[in-house]
Amino acid sequence: MSSKSRPGYWGHARVCRLYMTQRSNPGGADFHDYEMSCNGDFQVGANCTYRTKLGPAAVHKFHFKAKMSDGTVISYPTAGYISGPQIQLLRGNNLVGIPRDINSAGLDGQGALGSSRVYRWNPDGEYYSKITASEPAKSGEGYLMYARSKTLPELANYGDVPGLEYAHPLQPGMNLISNPYAGDVSLSEIRVQKGTLTIVSWQEAATRGWIVNALYYYNGKQWGDTYSHLTLEDGAQLVPWLGYWVNLNLSDDTYYLIIPKP
Repeated sequence: MSSKSRPGYWGHARVCRLYMTQRSNPGGADFHDYEMSCNGDFQVGANCTYRTKLGPAAVHKFHFKAKMSDGTVISYPTAGYISGPQIQLLRGNNLVGIPRDINSAGLDGQGALGSSRVYRWNPDGEYYSKITASEPAKSGEGYLMYARSKTLPELANYGDVPGLEYAHPLQPGMNLISNPYAGDVSLSEIRVQKGTLTIVSWQEAATRGWIVNALYYYNGKQWGDTYSHLTLEDGAQLVPWLGYWVNLNLSDDTYYLIIPKP
């Protein structure tokens, strides 16, 4: 995302922020904000950018705010929001997730993701099983889904996951996970807990050999039917509505990903 600052306002901009949401009729609490990287002279115009990847949500909306050196806050647009681009699902299989509070909803694949062909990965037996009303979809899980439409359902009737962090259990081997929140979460902010021990950073967990320092993602059938990965050093993020593989090396205890609210 990028924005061109507007000259003629009060002093120099101290910070410019991008606000994003994936709701058709958002309230203020639905937006997640990100500080943008800016360069240039704000008195005559400067470029501000924030680099991310958008998931196949039904809708993306955003706006910008710049705080000037005198404390004045400038919003763009001055009213309403900008509609973002439509990011379509890949042809065939997709790795996806649901950043909504659905854990008590009992949603099957059709209700959660608009497809009857939605599967969770079971690391203990290394097999896929179908999402059903008796084995429903959950926040924080990733799913293999065969696309039936261009985008995922908005699930507008479901709120955001409550709390300041979300603990997602990991099984030994490969785990298919997703972002439980509707905002980007940097891998550098994710922590790991072993049993009841003190929670450590992702970097420390990787150094101790608990996990592999990588998020693996699917490129899609039309892009070679291959996988790629991002590491902590690459600036990896958990992006809403996408699924990722995480590799837990050990089987000596129960492990959890501790994902903070963005």
